[in-house]
Amino acid sequence: MDIDNALVIDLETSINNVGEESVGKNRASPFCADNKIVAVGWKWLGSTLSEHPHTVITRYNGWSPELFNFKIECLVGHNIKFDLLYMLQKGMPGVRKWFDGPGIVWDTQLAEYLLSGQSLLYPSLDYCSEKRGGTLKDDRIKEYWENGVKTEDIPKDQLIEYLKYDVENTDIVFKSQLLEAQERGMLPLLYSQMRALKATIEMENNGLHFDSSGARKTSFAIDHALRGKYDELKKDMKIIMNRMDMKDINPMSNDQISICLFGGQYKIRADVCVFDDNNAIVKYKSGAKKGQIKTRKEDRYYKTVGLGADSRRFGTASAKAGIYSTDNATITKIMAFYPLGSVANFCERLLHIREMSKDLNTYYIGYSNLVWPDGNIHGQLNHCATATGRLASSAPNLQNISGD
Repeated sequence: MDIDNALVIDLETSINNVGEESVGKNRASPFCADNKIVAVGWKWLGSTLSEHPHTVITRYNGWSPELFNFKIECLVGHNIKFDLLYMLQKGMPGVRKWFDGPGIVWDTQLAEYLLSGQSLLYPSLDYCSEKRGGTLKDDRIKEYWENGVKTEDIPKDQLIEYLKYDVENTDIVFKSQLLEAQERGMLPLLYSQMRALKATIEMENNGLHFDSSGARKTSFAIDHALRGKYDELKKDMKIIMNRMDMKDINPMSNDQISICLFGGQYKIRADVCVFDDNNAIVKYKSGAKKGQIKTRKEDRYYKTVGLGADSRRFGTASAKAGIYSTDNATITKIMAFYPLGSVANFCERLLHIREMSKDLNTYYIGYSNLVWPDGNIHGQLNHCATATGRLASSAPNLQNISGD
């Protein structure tokens, strides 16, 4: 790679993906129509760009239209995926043609992660700058964002100064990383991962189509079936705990499931009559409840042997005394040990409910809330997220979709 044909670039963008119409939790998402590129800063490391090579150039509410007409062999940025997604989504002139060509990207965040042996997850530009001889910048801009100030409303001179620092520091970090990678013989590895990054940027940009209409129809059917399953399990739990007047039965409560399986003490918050000093029942003397018996709430404690599952064999104690873990792995082990009878039936029903609930909330409802107006989910593929170097997926985790 020829360093004379590298362009360092950074964007400041708006953070308007908020409110009832927002999709996901990323306020600065490039897929939000209300978000835009507020300012662009770049530094050309070659000698052919007419606008002051090796000097940081900035544009507010715009960019230089001829920027990508030059021969850019390498586009450099910190977490450059974010910048490129904005440039592709917002139609920066020449970017699509460049991206489809042979040029490579150099993400200083990904490079630092790789040079650290995957020990630094998501290294920040501030960290990389301090380590490699850059300048710490003024954090006032971050304070604006933390206080809910829109990027467009930050004083222009302060935002531009902040942007210049980012571009200068990215340049310093890039050159230092390039030299270290050369000295350590790691350039082939870094180049291969930068090519992979370019592929995942395209994947995120395209997104994954999601049938929202079909998901809504299916979610209604699952929700209806799930309510029936909940009611059945609640009845079982009431019987096991020997109190038919229990009101707060929750099949998703680890405490209650533990008591049902292993036994133990449980609490019921009951209404009890109020007595006067003569031990007579007190009634309301006036108002809407006149003549009715006055009651108060009282905690009452009961014990049950539950279904008799062996807590010594299967119980992993939780922070609460007498309560054991009832995660799916534990429930599966109990089912294998008690293949027949009430324990097996209870566990099978519980696992079925959990599976249905996960499908409903994670895939049908959860994914529906992540669909953008183009009908696609634009999840995140993360290169700097694991100590093993594997690719991770988030918002949503598309690597964890059931095959059924």
